[in-house]
Amino acid sequence: MVAQAASGGGDGGTRSTTPLPAVWVILGPPGSGKGTYAAHLASRFGLLHISTGDLARKAVQDPQHADLKKPMEAGELLPDSAIVALLQERLAAPALVTPVAMPTPAAAAAQPAAQPAGQ
Repeated sequence: MVAQAASGGGDGGTRSTTPLPAVWVILGPPGSGKGTYAAHLASRFGLLHISTGDLARKAVQDPQHADLKKPMEAGELLPDSAIVALLQERLAAPALVTPVAMPTPAAAAAQPAAQPAGQ
């Protein structure tokens, strides 16, 4: 996937063609099927699936993020600043340095459509 991206710096607004990774954000309440759909989409389109819930559950096992354990055990939402910090850590991981190759439109069309759970 190639997108137009601002080339940074004082270049008078010229744009360069820069490959950008595909980023899809799936939002919804707990139990609405976000993870199910994300897994299907990740598989079908060769994307990396990052779940903030998974990141938080993994983080509380690390002493560096011990302050997140109490609110999580109480069933509270974590502060936005904590979620943003966890996402920044994950997005800085080496596995995300190389963009994921997208399948050709023909290959994607040949795969069966994802079906939501229970249907």
